[in-house]
Amino acid sequence: MRVAIPLFADRVAPRFECAASAMVADVDSATVRGYQTYPLVGLSLPARLQLLRSLGVQVLICGGMSGFVARQLEAAGVRLYANVMGTAEAALNELAAGGLRQGWRERGGPRRFRGGWLRQGSGPGFGGRP
Repeated sequence: MRVAIPLFADRVAPRFECAASAMVADVDSATVRGYQTYPLVGLSLPARLQLLRSLGVQVLICGGMSGFVARQLEAAGVRLYANVMGTAEAALNELAAGGLRQGWRERGGPRRFRGGWLRQGSGPGFGGRP
């Protein structure tokens, strides 16, 4: 199957519409066979959707997207995994292993807490005490 992941550096981009590039990988028999990165800078939304269609993308993994884009992709037969957080490589490996779900988070990655981002195991505990 052909999988696309919009990128923010090496992580799954929080928004498909704002990603500067996308990784397109081939996954076969629980193995990632290879990938290529495509630039998205300067492409309009219809051009981004056309690129995915022309590449034969069957699955899109992203942090989020507008409802319009989601409906367009689903109408084209693309399966969506939204609200995914973590590195693109970890998300791709999780998909290959059959464990990727909506809202998946990479273990050990940042987590949101009271309006800020925390790294697990760093900083003072709750109430400012170590």
